[in-house]
Amino acid sequence: MNLSMEGQPVYNASNISIRDYSAQDKQRCIDIMEETWSDPPPGITKEMIRAYWRMIVEIMEGYCDWQKVACDSESVIGLLFGSTTRDMSLRKILGMIRSSILFTLRSFTRKPGDLRKIFSFFCRNILTESKVWLHSSDADGEVAFFVVSESFRGHGIGRSLMNGFLDFAKRQDVSRVYVYTTNPGCNWKFYEIVGFKVKASFDDDMASYYERSLTKGLVFSRKL
Repeated sequence: MNLSMEGQPVYNASNISIRDYSAQDKQRCIDIMEETWSDPPPGITKEMIRAYWRMIVEIMEGYCDWQKVACDSESVIGLLFGSTTRDMSLRKILGMIRSSILFTLRSFTRKPGDLRKIFSFFCRNILTESKVWLHSSDADGEVAFFVVSESFRGHGIGRSLMNGFLDFAKRQDVSRVYVYTTNPGCNWKFYEIVGFKVKASFDDDMASYYERSLTKGLVFSRKL
Protein backbone atom coordinates (compact mmCIF):
# COMPACT_ATOMS: atom_id res chain seq x y z
CA MET A 1 0.00 0.00 0.00
CA ASN A 2 1.46 3.36 -1.02
CA LEU A 3 1.45 6.32 1.38
CA SER A 4 1.19 10.05 0.76
CA MET A 5 3.54 12.54 2.42
CA GLU A 6 0.94 12.89 5.20
CA GLY A 7 1.04 9.14 5.82
CA GLN A 8 -2.44 8.45 4.45
CA PRO A 9 -3.11 5.55 2.05
CA VAL A 10 -3.10 6.45 -1.63
CA TYR A 11 -5.91 4.68 -3.48
CA ASN A 12 -4.94 2.94 -6.70
CA ALA A 13 -7.78 1.09 -8.42
CA SER A 14 -5.36 -1.25 -10.18
CA ASN A 15 -4.27 -2.60 -6.78
CA ILE A 16 -7.80 -3.50 -5.64
CA SER A 17 -9.39 -6.89 -6.23
CA ILE A 18 -12.55 -8.58 -4.99
CA ARG A 19 -12.37 -12.30 -4.26
CA ASP A 20 -14.01 -15.04 -2.20
CA TYR A 21 -13.55 -14.86 1.56
CA SER A 22 -11.34 -17.58 3.06
CA ALA A 23 -10.63 -18.70 6.62
CA GLN A 24 -7.23 -17.01 6.40
CA ASP A 25 -9.04 -13.66 6.16
CA LYS A 26 -10.84 -14.04 9.49
CA GLN A 27 -8.35 -12.20 11.69
CA ARG A 28 -8.03 -9.26 9.31
CA CYS A 29 -11.83 -8.98 9.10
CA ILE A 30 -12.00 -8.90 12.90
CA ASP A 31 -9.33 -6.17 12.89
CA ILE A 32 -11.40 -4.04 10.50
CA MET A 33 -14.46 -4.44 12.73
CA GLU A 34 -12.45 -3.32 15.77
CA GLU A 35 -11.06 -0.34 13.87
CA THR A 36 -14.53 0.74 12.75
CA TRP A 37 -16.49 0.73 16.01
CA SER A 38 -15.77 2.72 19.18
CA ASP A 39 -14.36 1.54 22.47
CA PRO A 40 -16.53 -0.95 24.38
CA PRO A 41 -18.90 0.15 27.17
CA PRO A 42 -17.76 0.02 30.83
CA GLY A 43 -17.33 -3.53 32.07
CA ILE A 44 -16.87 -4.99 28.58
CA THR A 45 -13.18 -5.42 27.81
CA LYS A 46 -11.57 -5.23 24.38
CA GLU A 47 -10.76 -8.91 24.76
CA MET A 48 -14.48 -9.66 25.12
CA ILE A 49 -15.30 -7.49 22.10
CA ARG A 50 -12.67 -9.26 20.00
CA ALA A 51 -14.21 -12.60 20.99
CA TYR A 52 -17.64 -11.19 20.10
CA TRP A 53 -16.50 -10.13 16.60
CA ARG A 54 -14.94 -13.56 16.10
CA MET A 55 -18.29 -15.11 17.02
CA ILE A 56 -20.09 -12.85 14.51
CA VAL A 57 -17.69 -13.78 11.69
CA GLU A 58 -18.14 -17.48 12.45
CA ILE A 59 -21.94 -17.11 12.38
CA MET A 60 -21.66 -15.35 9.00
CA GLU A 61 -19.39 -18.10 7.68
CA GLY A 62 -22.07 -20.62 8.52
CA TYR A 63 -25.15 -19.05 6.99
CA CYS A 64 -24.14 -16.55 4.28
CA ASP A 65 -23.99 -17.84 0.71
CA TRP A 66 -22.23 -14.67 -0.51
CA GLN A 67 -18.85 -14.05 1.16
CA LYS A 68 -16.52 -11.59 -0.56
CA VAL A 69 -13.58 -9.44 0.48
CA ALA A 70 -11.92 -6.46 -1.20
CA CYS A 71 -8.12 -6.48 -1.07
CA ASP A 72 -5.28 -4.16 -1.92
CA SER A 73 -1.83 -5.51 -2.69
CA GLU A 74 -1.22 -6.29 0.98
CA SER A 75 -4.38 -7.25 2.86
CA VAL A 76 -8.18 -7.22 3.16
CA ILE A 77 -9.67 -3.71 3.22
CA GLY A 78 -13.39 -4.48 3.06
CA LEU A 79 -15.94 -7.27 3.20
CA LEU A 80 -19.55 -8.08 2.42
CA PHE A 81 -21.39 -11.14 3.69
CA GLY A 82 -24.90 -11.68 2.33
CA SER A 83 -27.61 -14.33 2.22
CA THR A 84 -30.27 -15.04 -0.38
CA THR A 85 -32.60 -17.31 1.57
CA ARG A 86 -34.99 -16.03 4.23
CA ASP A 87 -34.48 -19.16 6.32
CA MET A 88 -30.84 -18.15 6.63
CA SER A 89 -31.79 -14.96 8.47
CA LEU A 90 -33.71 -16.98 11.04
CA ARG A 91 -30.74 -19.33 11.22
CA LYS A 92 -28.57 -16.33 12.10
CA ILE A 93 -30.75 -15.45 15.09
CA LEU A 94 -30.74 -19.04 16.32
CA GLY A 95 -26.99 -19.25 15.76
CA MET A 96 -26.43 -16.02 17.65
CA ILE A 97 -28.51 -17.26 20.59
CA ARG A 98 -26.51 -20.49 20.68
CA SER A 99 -23.17 -18.68 20.38
CA SER A 100 -24.19 -16.12 23.00
CA ILE A 101 -25.04 -18.84 25.48
CA LEU A 102 -21.73 -20.61 24.85
CA PHE A 103 -19.79 -17.34 25.10
CA THR A 104 -21.50 -16.49 28.39
CA LEU A 105 -20.89 -19.96 29.83
CA ARG A 106 -17.19 -19.66 29.02
CA SER A 107 -17.17 -16.44 31.05
CA PHE A 108 -18.18 -18.09 34.33
CA THR A 109 -14.54 -17.94 35.41
CA ARG A 110 -14.83 -14.14 35.48
CA LYS A 111 -16.21 -12.08 38.34
CA PRO A 112 -20.00 -12.35 38.85
CA GLY A 113 -20.40 -8.66 38.00
CA ASP A 114 -18.61 -9.17 34.69
CA LEU A 115 -20.85 -12.12 33.87
CA ARG A 116 -23.97 -10.01 34.39
CA LYS A 117 -22.61 -7.34 32.06
CA ILE A 118 -21.72 -9.90 29.40
CA PHE A 119 -25.17 -11.48 29.69
CA SER A 120 -26.84 -8.05 29.41
CA PHE A 121 -24.68 -7.22 26.37
CA PHE A 122 -25.78 -10.33 24.49
CA CYS A 123 -29.44 -10.13 25.53
CA ARG A 124 -29.53 -6.65 23.98
CA ASN A 125 -27.90 -8.01 20.86
CA ILE A 126 -30.47 -10.80 20.50
CA LEU A 127 -33.32 -8.35 21.15
CA THR A 128 -32.06 -6.06 18.40
CA GLU A 129 -31.62 -8.93 15.93
CA SER A 130 -35.18 -10.06 16.66
CA LYS A 131 -36.54 -6.56 15.96
CA VAL A 132 -34.63 -6.46 12.68
CA TRP A 133 -35.98 -9.84 11.63
CA LEU A 134 -39.57 -8.80 12.37
CA HIS A 135 -39.23 -5.52 10.44
CA SER A 136 -37.73 -7.23 7.37
CA SER A 137 -40.28 -10.01 6.96
CA ASP A 138 -41.00 -9.16 3.31
CA ALA A 139 -37.37 -9.57 2.21
CA ASP A 140 -35.82 -12.82 1.01
CA GLY A 141 -32.26 -11.49 0.79
CA GLU A 142 -30.01 -9.81 3.34
CA VAL A 143 -26.80 -7.79 3.46
CA ALA A 144 -25.68 -9.45 6.67
CA PHE A 145 -22.36 -7.67 7.26
CA PHE A 146 -20.70 -4.94 5.25
CA VAL A 147 -17.73 -2.73 6.07
CA VAL A 148 -14.85 -1.03 4.28
CA SER A 149 -11.74 0.08 6.14
CA GLU A 150 -12.06 3.79 6.88
CA SER A 151 -8.86 4.70 5.02
CA PHE A 152 -10.29 3.32 1.75
CA ARG A 153 -13.80 4.74 1.80
CA GLY A 154 -15.10 7.08 -0.88
CA HIS A 155 -13.43 5.31 -3.81
CA GLY A 156 -16.18 2.96 -4.98
CA ILE A 157 -14.98 -0.16 -3.16
CA GLY A 158 -18.17 -0.47 -1.13
CA ARG A 159 -20.29 0.09 -4.22
CA SER A 160 -18.42 -2.68 -6.06
CA LEU A 161 -18.98 -5.11 -3.19
CA MET A 162 -22.65 -4.15 -2.96
CA ASN A 163 -23.31 -4.36 -6.71
CA GLY A 164 -21.69 -7.77 -6.80
CA PHE A 165 -24.01 -9.07 -4.12
CA LEU A 166 -27.13 -7.51 -5.65
CA ASP A 167 -26.32 -9.09 -9.02
CA PHE A 168 -25.84 -12.44 -7.30
CA ALA A 169 -29.16 -12.03 -5.46
CA LYS A 170 -30.97 -11.36 -8.74
CA ARG A 171 -29.53 -14.56 -10.21
CA GLN A 172 -30.89 -16.42 -7.18
CA ASP A 173 -34.39 -15.01 -7.91
CA VAL A 174 -34.39 -12.83 -4.78
CA SER A 175 -37.17 -10.25 -5.00
CA ARG A 176 -36.17 -7.91 -2.16
CA VAL A 177 -32.98 -7.32 -0.15
CA TYR A 178 -32.71 -5.61 3.21
CA VAL A 179 -29.82 -4.22 5.21
CA TYR A 180 -29.72 -3.05 8.80
CA THR A 181 -27.63 -0.16 10.08
CA THR A 182 -27.64 2.49 12.80
CA ASN A 183 -27.76 6.26 13.08
CA PRO A 184 -25.42 7.54 14.34
CA GLY A 185 -22.68 4.97 13.88
CA CYS A 186 -22.77 4.09 10.17
CA ASN A 187 -22.78 5.86 6.81
CA TRP A 188 -26.43 5.03 6.23
CA LYS A 189 -26.73 7.55 3.37
CA PHE A 190 -24.64 5.17 1.26
CA TYR A 191 -27.59 2.77 1.13
CA GLU A 192 -29.87 5.47 -0.28
CA ILE A 193 -27.27 6.18 -2.97
CA VAL A 194 -27.32 2.54 -4.10
CA GLY A 195 -31.12 2.35 -4.22
CA PHE A 196 -32.27 1.30 -0.76
CA LYS A 197 -35.12 3.03 1.08
CA VAL A 198 -35.85 3.21 4.81
CA LYS A 199 -38.55 0.71 5.76
CA ALA A 200 -38.46 0.90 9.57
CA SER A 201 -36.77 2.75 12.42
CA PHE A 202 -36.56 1.85 16.12
CA ASP A 203 -34.32 2.15 19.18
CA ASP A 204 -31.35 -0.19 18.86
CA ASP A 205 -30.88 -1.72 22.32
CA MET A 206 -27.46 -3.16 21.50
CA ALA A 207 -25.97 -0.06 19.83
CA SER A 208 -27.38 2.27 22.49
CA TYR A 209 -25.69 0.18 25.18
CA TYR A 210 -22.44 -0.02 23.21
CA GLU A 211 -22.31 3.69 22.30
CA ARG A 212 -23.67 4.79 25.70
CA SER A 213 -26.23 7.05 24.02
CA LEU A 214 -29.57 6.57 22.25
CA THR A 215 -28.96 5.05 18.82
CA LYS A 216 -31.61 4.51 16.18
CA GLY A 217 -31.75 1.34 14.11
CA LEU A 218 -32.67 1.64 10.43
CA VAL A 219 -33.95 -1.19 8.24
CA PHE A 220 -33.33 -0.40 4.56
CA SER A 221 -35.02 -2.32 1.78
CA ARG A 222 -34.52 -2.52 -1.99
CA LYS A 223 -36.68 -4.26 -4.58
CA LEU A 224 -34.69 -6.12 -7.23
